[in-house]
Amino acid sequence: MTTITCPECGQISAFETMRRTADEFCPKCDFPLFWAKSDVPGGTDDGSAAANARRRLPGTGGRVTVGSIICPACTEHNALLATHCSHCGALLNPEPEPEPEPLPEPLPPPPPPRQPSPPGPVWPLWAAVAGGTVVWVLYLLLIR
Repeated sequence: MTTITCPECGQISAFETMRRTADEFCPKCDFPLFWAKSDVPGGTDDGSAAANARRRLPGTGGRVTVGSIICPACTEHNALLATHCSHCGALLNPEPEPEPEPLPEPLPPPPPPRQPSPPGPVWPLWAAVAGGTVVWVLYLLLIR
């Protein structure tokens, strides 16, 4: 049985074997315990690349943060080409919410309908002819 002390909160957890499953996270702070050092002395911490790979800090680069994407939900370091977080599964580059299109400006109200002007006085044709005749007669009388 492997006993592991969480480096984040100090919670002690025991596991039969370390298989890098979802059960191997700290029950108190959710730290991935498969990257923490084992409390069992000797044998596994020989400095080899395989032993160090299990005991590095979480993320793609351990202490190196250059060349990784930090998850906006859990702050886990992920590979640059990853689309979802390796720890929590959240989307790493969520598309921003599109801004709603502005409402079109309301059209101005239509102008009020034009009222027809009241008809002016209508002179009958006979009055115009009679008036023109009177003017013509006066003109002829005054000239002669």
